[in-house]
Amino acid sequence: MSFISRMGSVFNSLEIPPCAVKSSFEDCGEMNKHFKTEYTATVQNIGAEYEGNIKKDKAAVLPDIPKLTVTNPSRLQRLRPASVTGTVASILLDPVNESTTLFCTEINASGRSSSPPLSQNKFVMTTPEKSPSLTPQQTFQTFDIPPSPTEFSPFKLDAIRKINSAIKNLDYESICSIVESCNVPIPGALGPHPSLKPEDPPIVVASTLLKGPSKTFALKAIKYFLIKGACPDICDHSGYSAFHWAAVLGSVEGMRVLHEGKADSNIKCMYSGETPLHRACRYGKFEAVSALLSEFGADPCSLNREANQPLDVVATHVGSSNAKATVNARDSVRTLFFSIKPSMATLILYHPDCLDHRTVEGHQESPRRINAILKHLMDENNFEPNELKFCDAFPRASFETVRRAHSSKYVRFVYKLSQRFLCKTPRSSRRIEAFTPRVQEEVQHLPTSKSKPQNSCDTNFSNGSLSASLRSAGSVCFAIDKVIKGENRNAFCVVRPPGHHAGWDGYVAQSVSCGFCIFNSVAIGAMHALSYHQEIIKRIAIVDIDVHHGNGTEEIIKKINRPDQLFFSSIHLFDENFYPGSGESDSIEFNIVNIPIAPIWRFRNQNNFSDFPKSYESDGVTGRHAFKNQIVQRLLPSLRAFNPDLVLVSVGYDAAKYDIGNKREGNRNGDVGMDLSKDDYFWAVSQLKSIANLVCKGRLVMVLEGIHA
Repeated sequence: MSFISRMGSVFNSLEIPPCAVKSSFEDCGEMNKHFKTEYTATVQNIGAEYEGNIKKDKAAVLPDIPKLTVTNPSRLQRLRPASVTGTVASILLDPVNESTTLFCTEINASGRSSSPPLSQNKFVMTTPEKSPSLTPQQTFQTFDIPPSPTEFSPFKLDAIRKINSAIKNLDYESICSIVESCNVPIPGALGPHPSLKPEDPPIVVASTLLKGPSKTFALKAIKYFLIKGACPDICDHSGYSAFHWAAVLGSVEGMRVLHEGKADSNIKCMYSGETPLHRACRYGKFEAVSALLSEFGADPCSLNREANQPLDVVATHVGSSNAKATVNARDSVRTLFFSIKPSMATLILYHPDCLDHRTVEGHQESPRRINAILKHLMDENNFEPNELKFCDAFPRASFETVRRAHSSKYVRFVYKLSQRFLCKTPRSSRRIEAFTPRVQEEVQHLPTSKSKPQNSCDTNFSNGSLSASLRSAGSVCFAIDKVIKGENRNAFCVVRPPGHHAGWDGYVAQSVSCGFCIFNSVAIGAMHALSYHQEIIKRIAIVDIDVHHGNGTEEIIKKINRPDQLFFSSIHLFDENFYPGSGESDSIEFNIVNIPIAPIWRFRNQNNFSDFPKSYESDGVTGRHAFKNQIVQRLLPSLRAFNPDLVLVSVGYDAAKYDIGNKREGNRNGDVGMDLSKDDYFWAVSQLKSIANLVCKGRLVMVLEGIHA
């Protein structure tokens, strides 16, 4: 059977001026599966010179349209505008009241209509034959709807009300009697626009009873409705289908009946975008989550309107006043999730070689920081079983891999410097050299008088430094490979030495040192992804949330000069006397967004605060509030606009309150520059994860940079 509407539309009313509108329409629920072609409408400037928006409070109802026929209303749902902004025109086909409505409505950023339709203003709608001025582009496309198992005449709203009343009274015989006597189909449509408050589809109403004493009745009713041709994916006025309700109530039997009736286990709510798996996770329904993942083929990576995956919303709506019960529900569901879907685990990469990079006694960048982080990550009390996957079996980065982000002369210099340690006696091989003056003199050919004094150098090189640096870069490349292949949803490289201050030739001009860095691991990883995963990875975003500006990464991005493929943003403290003293402004031509934040100490002395300047913090001038405000206002919009295929994060925890990394002049007793808490870091990473979920299937790799407390 076919539903055919070949109509051109003419705005022929004094109430609403004609205008140029072009809208793309999408289905609600099942409709997309039944149309052979996408349903589109185009209304041009017809017979008038006026150009502007249609008044959003106008609509038209056309009860008599000879060319409009509805042969299968049980399969037909309302059409609604796609998620676009602006004023659009849409057509509502209402099989319940046997009418067709033209809506002129304004769509906000969330895709929801901001104005309900009215039904008083009439338009004239004609076929192209009757209106020669219309072009083929101004007609509606033809599409077909497959016939349901049984043909029915259009059903009436009062019959649906009677069926729903019988469902609420658990009266199965009355349900059957109404259906048989009226010869009406079990509705596969909502009926009018939600603002008109239609009756919910009986199959959905029955699914709300899939718990307690009414469960047996509900299962029987749902089976009956499916036999009678009910659409299993139709939604109620809140946008939820029978599968959603079965998942929320934890009814595996109900989901099984619906699944056998060809219901979509990944159907999304038209408003929240949540799937049945989202709902089951949100309400902590252990058995439902298990069945959805293992039996019904639910997608663990589906996103709701807030760009959250099901795993991100576990036990947020448990509804228990007992905090322990909520925690237990969360832990049990998450543990189940990771056991059934190991690919959802976060990959943690580390290697003993990274401990062999030795620094002078008392240096804040020491192997102890790696051990402290791993100890916390491996504590079974902090994470669910299988939530983290630890790996130390990955190769060092090759010379050619490193060469993609550094000059040949610099890479050769580091290799040659490492060889000098191998040729010495055991005693001299344990020595630690000042790295920055070596780079300045041997790579950049500065005279010794202009290079950094060795006795004040803060960047060290030892016999294990090359191996540690290569292993660090190798971890990022390995993590990127795993995430792109879908073997892990994201990864964290717990490695050292850090790398974001290492530029194209190692040392970045105008900075005072190499900043504890040898090779820039995150930049090396980015170039590795562009070189080896060209089919999937076209654009990469590098985000630096270390308290110090990622000057080395910025220099490499500028040197490579691929603004169409690489985006870099660094959010950091900026002050003339704070290392590295760069990152004050953007470099738009290179697709670089710098977000400098004023240190807290600038305001402390001026206002005689005993601890932190709370008024300046709350105003977003400095401190944690400025950090969060700038992420929301500048970083996230830029990142979303770039639409990367992979997100790499240089994450330094040296912006934490009291960390020496943000103290004035690096003095442990100096003034504090930033005051982030662990909750602030959790929030920041969650924001980045949401963007990655939204634009690149959650591909997110974080690389450890600074933490020195």
